[in-house]
Amino acid sequence: MKKILSSPISYLLLTILFLFCIFCLKNGGEDPHFVEISNELLQENYENDTLSTSFSFQNPKEFGLTTENVSLPLYDKEDYLSSGASVTDAIARLEEINPDHLSEITRTTYDVLLPYMKKQLDGTKFPYYEEPLSPTGGIHISLPVLLAEFPVEDEEDLKCYLSVLSLVPAYFDSLADFEADKAAAGMFMASEDVDLVVSQCDFFASESGKKFFRDCFKLTLKKICSEDETLFASYTKKHDAVLEEKVLPAYRKLGDSMLLLKEDGKARAGLCRYENGRKYYEYLLQKRIGTDASTAEIEKKLCTRLEELYCELSLLQAKLPGGTVTDELTLAAKTAPADAPSCLSSIQEKMKDVFPAFSSGSHVTIKEIPSSLADYTAPAYYFTPNICVSRPGNVSEIQNIIYVGKEIKKDPVQLFTTLAHEGYPGHMYQNIYFLSSQGVSRKNVLRYCMNFPGYNEGWAMYVEILSYTYAEGNETYLELLRLSREIQLCLLCILDIRVHDSGASIMNIAPYLGRLGIKDPADIENVFSYLVNEPGTYLQYYGGYLELLECKELYRKKCITEGITYSDLDFHTFFLEHGPDSYVNIKGCITAGK
Repeated sequence: MKKILSSPISYLLLTILFLFCIFCLKNGGEDPHFVEISNELLQENYENDTLSTSFSFQNPKEFGLTTENVSLPLYDKEDYLSSGASVTDAIARLEEINPDHLSEITRTTYDVLLPYMKKQLDGTKFPYYEEPLSPTGGIHISLPVLLAEFPVEDEEDLKCYLSVLSLVPAYFDSLADFEADKAAAGMFMASEDVDLVVSQCDFFASESGKKFFRDCFKLTLKKICSEDETLFASYTKKHDAVLEEKVLPAYRKLGDSMLLLKEDGKARAGLCRYENGRKYYEYLLQKRIGTDASTAEIEKKLCTRLEELYCELSLLQAKLPGGTVTDELTLAAKTAPADAPSCLSSIQEKMKDVFPAFSSGSHVTIKEIPSSLADYTAPAYYFTPNICVSRPGNVSEIQNIIYVGKEIKKDPVQLFTTLAHEGYPGHMYQNIYFLSSQGVSRKNVLRYCMNFPGYNEGWAMYVEILSYTYAEGNETYLELLRLSREIQLCLLCILDIRVHDSGASIMNIAPYLGRLGIKDPADIENVFSYLVNEPGTYLQYYGGYLELLECKELYRKKCITEGITYSDLDFHTFFLEHGPDSYVNIKGCITAGK
């Protein structure tokens, strides 16, 4: 025994073992309780939702998710009302874990997850405030768009798609049950909105709706069997059968269910009309923006910002003689890139010095929004790609798709700023950069599953506004466009708060909309309808943007305090590498020097 221990090899092995132990003590191990909780949360959110799973993961089994059973999430009253208990249990189990014993990557996930779960718990205190069938963006409208983008790579995916379609009747019955319970709780939507939802359901249940589904499916089908006419015809027939027997009747039944509840609807108004409506609205703003500020504090920031913007606008208008706006628009059209891909390349070249290097390993495709989808989608959007296990720096298999509406492509400045928002250095770049810097593993996959709209949309808004500085055209004219865009968003955010926190009516907000050039009664009604039905949506964009500016200023001041030279490049690198999170956490990391 002594002879073996004294051998050089034994000393080497002991040295390696000692160093390994030191490494483990320094970096922390993987707490089995955290792994268990992480796996449970992943399964709870995805295993009963094939649609979300397909859009989120290239290979769900890599993350311990089973995919044998195709399913959609169904409403269960008992589970819905008791959801707070399961969230409370998860928080308690998380708080029992000593984060100092976690590895660095797991500790980061833990630090983001715990406050995220606590904010989710706050939401369970407000049952039936959410509206899944909003006439401006409900699931009955967005489901066809999602199905049109269903990831299909082979025949198995086609079968999965058809199985999901077959579940639409049960899913819609579940939504109808939710709306009935919502009505019983006195939380049902306005009667005018019921009429809109019913008309939308009638459309998708009609021949026009059938054509919509068929046209979208044919585009998907061409990817798999464009050269096999027999297979193409076979799946077209199967798809038509599911539409006729399942999907269209489900839309008709959902519309009928909503119509029966119409008498429970009230006048169209903000959330403050409900008991605890103001408290729910404040929770919603904090969750969507990622802030801990009160509604009053958020409104004060917006009003201060609006005053500053109007002062800037007054100074600029003095520099713009009459008639030059049209001239500059023409000039911009002549000097801007002629197509979307070259426009995106131009943005990357012009803005590369203020953003960390962009990985060239991922593929980018810019598509025009199909005419059949145009009425049911945003004017432009980036479709977040599904993820797979990957090491940092490996983004070669990521397929990025940016959709741009036909009207946007006609305006060179709008195309430039839109591609900055959706592409580089906006959503696409933000997504790919974080993937590349962190990689994806079972340890950090929850970072890609949590939703922080204020972080994501705040960044996209920030770079969109910044991009006006780099667009082609007269600087004064472009600055005017930038200010007009900011004023519009800022004012709409203030009106959002006035509607939901103060009970402002359509008559109250009409004069303010007039300042934005919105004077037609039908247009005013459309804006009011959107504000009522999509509370806090504008604020996750512009409110997130203002929070980002505060982070930027905090970062700059910290650099000055520590005697470090500040640069936008350094701040952008920090912000992107930190990844999706609440601004409360991000500010804390800046202050703590993390």
